[in-house]
Amino acid sequence: MMYVLAFLSILILAFAAYLIFGGPRLPSDTDVVIENVLKNELPQIIRGETGFAASDGLQIWYEIIAPGGEPQGVVLLNMSMAGDALLWPPAFVRAFTDAGYRVIRYDYRGTGMSDWVEHWDSRHPYSLSDMARCQRQW
Repeated sequence: MMYVLAFLSILILAFAAYLIFGGPRLPSDTDVVIENVLKNELPQIIRGETGFAASDGLQIWYEIIAPGGEPQGVVLLNMSMAGDALLWPPAFVRAFTDAGYRVIRYDYRGTGMSDWVEHWDSRHPYSLSDMARCQRQW
């Protein structure tokens, strides 16, 4: 028992020393780098009209990015597998809008800015029918 207490004491002291003295050190010019980045224009991730659509009591976030001219059609981007709408590369989205297409991207429930379902059960997954019942709030 005494060995266990001694081991735990050493372990706690080593962890405390790591927290106080260890860990990675930031470069000395970190503050200067941050200031320079903030002086420049930050990339615009969300460029279109945003809002929420209602789906079975949940709020589903979406963004509609309009083309520069007359729309040629609509492209709906579905991310899949727990990715949010902002994972679409800007150049990919821009290729559609430059070609005249309105782009709609959204976060599935439980991702990004959409509502999360508490106590979600994999036996009752979010189905295509659930997504089709989604109503945009104008």
